[in-house]
Amino acid sequence: MNISAADGESESDSHDDVDVGRLRLSELERIEKKVKQGQELTPEEARVNAAAKKQMKVILPSLLSGLGIGDPRTRDQYKDEVERHLRSYKSVLTFAAVRQYILKDISDLKIVLSTEKEKSYEKVEVVLRIKGRIYIHVKDEPPKRSRLPERPTPYGQKSWLQASYPPMMLASAIHPQRSPVEPKDKVEIEREEGLTTITYPPVTIRPGRPVKLPALTAMTSADAGTIFQVEWSATSTSAEGHLKGAFEFRAGDALVDAKELLADALREMRD
Repeated sequence: MNISAADGESESDSHDDVDVGRLRLSELERIEKKVKQGQELTPEEARVNAAAKKQMKVILPSLLSGLGIGDPRTRDQYKDEVERHLRSYKSVLTFAAVRQYILKDISDLKIVLSTEKEKSYEKVEVVLRIKGRIYIHVKDEPPKRSRLPERPTPYGQKSWLQASYPPMMLASAIHPQRSPVEPKDKVEIEREEGLTTITYPPVTIRPGRPVKLPALTAMTSADAGTIFQVEWSATSTSAEGHLKGAFEFRAGDALVDAKELLADALREMRD
């Protein structure tokens, strides 16, 4: 196996003084095996490994072309990859910004339950139904930290040696309703067009001991001053029937700049 440096490479490059072509194939395989096993390379081995990778990037396209093996994708397939990447990028960035908003500890929706009677109520379950364009997320469960999706390999540079996987979409963070069924000690949030239903986990209410339900974070793109109507209902295994009522809250002015959220999200994903 003979691998030589490509013409036109600068002599100042730290890898160019390594003559990979003079090394035995077994030596290159030994270094590659150490890398795969997570072993630390010596400075010389690290330079050889870097030089081999660099030269293979130059040689492989020409080698595959000579064998009649080029990019297996058509232009339409490459276009589809790019479009999937852009959709994935938008989704990941959007929910990374949501994560930053939740972490800023603002716009909390808090519900406190209590009773004036000298009686305890077991397994009290509260359900809220909020109408309008609003996004609700459990405050203590922000979307997980994520990474930006990798860009598709440029057209003409992908080979049959490279596996092809579509970008990951963080489905569980973006569409919680598609996640596996959660146990009853979790807040359940169902989103439909124009309606958000929130079911809190059952709790026990005792006289003189108010119970705080898990805090939620509320976000909306609606104009400041928009009124949101909330209908609530509560049931208990210690009582027949159910209680119900309604309240409302108003959307306030923006508490944080969207550009700031996106900047924080990008910074976290690149760290």
